[in-house]
Amino acid sequence: MSTIVTRAGKGVPLTATDHDNNVNNLNTDKVESLSDLGITATATELNYVDGVTSDIQTQIDGKQATIADDGLSGDKIDGGTISNFTSTGIDDNATSTAITINASENVGIGTSSPDGSLHVHTSTAGAVTAATDGDDLVVENSTHCGISILSNSTTNCSLLFGDVDDNNAGRIIYNNNNDTLALHVNQVVNVGAPSVTLEANKDVTVNSGNLVIGTSGKGIDFSADGNAAGMTSEVLDDYEEGIFTATLASGATTTPTTTGYYTKIGRRVNVLLSNDFGSVTVNGTALTISGLPFAAPASNTKARAAGAMGGTARVQHQAASESFWEIAEATSTLSAKYMLANAGGSTALLTEASGTYTPSYQVNISYIVD
Repeated sequence: MSTIVTRAGKGVPLTATDHDNNVNNLNTDKVESLSDLGITATATELNYVDGVTSDIQTQIDGKQATIADDGLSGDKIDGGTISNFTSTGIDDNATSTAITINASENVGIGTSSPDGSLHVHTSTAGAVTAATDGDDLVVENSTHCGISILSNSTTNCSLLFGDVDDNNAGRIIYNNNNDTLALHVNQVVNVGAPSVTLEANKDVTVNSGNLVIGTSGKGIDFSADGNAAGMTSEVLDDYEEGIFTATLASGATTTPTTTGYYTKIGRRVNVLLSNDFGSVTVNGTALTISGLPFAAPASNTKARAAGAMGGTARVQHQAASESFWEIAEATSTLSAKYMLANAGGSTALLTEASGTYTPSYQVNISYIVD
């Protein structure tokens, strides 16, 4: 490597010959290190140039770069962190904070203190905070508040609910084509009718399952209908039907049983009993049948079947009398009775005096319960 001549010190210029020799040497030799140039100056010495009174690094450290407006673009900032960054908006016209992303990565639109993952705040609703199990989307306003889901006039607007097993197990769907609102529960997409549909004419259709009244005393309210002067309730709060075991409680030497049927609508119970008790030995005592599904109220008058008792065998019918079934107050027992005109009240109807028979006691009676 040829020798490169350098200045002896500040204020000592190279001669013209030195310049020419240095150029020739650089043209013929490659430079691999400062020593190839004959430079033996220290790092401190290299920090000084002509007219500079302190090292270059010190002067750079003491300066701040000035960037003109619109001076940063593209990839001018890459991989670093900008400290103390604030913004008054997302465009040049903003005058206040529009969007806030806090340290928990919650986003507030119109608020700097979002209640949840996304909080859209038009104005304060008061001293209230979203519940923690419903704060993924919070929409707040001081007056009427709402979320709009819009589509064209022939398609659906939907809310879907799901989990890891089924991403749309539950759906609320408004059909803009026929103006129906459908509730789907635990159903496969587009398979079967919705669980409940609110029709365009305001009818409610329960397509699967039952309409269950879950609180005692509550039911279907018919208050829209006209009322009689003595109306005390317009709520139909009960319906059931079933079977019960009827027992021949008296009138025979034994107490055989048979099956009866009942229907209860509101407070009214209708009982039907037409099966026989098999072969029994009657003994001439009062004929009673126990085991009704509901007792008559204590404050109610006796319930009596309309018309005469028919199809009843092996009882001592009385001439010129009216026979009927009766349920006394606060009991669930039927008593066979008869009444003579001007006789002053009903009298127990007795079975035949003695004998083994296959009697048939037919009952169809309605009564009121509490």
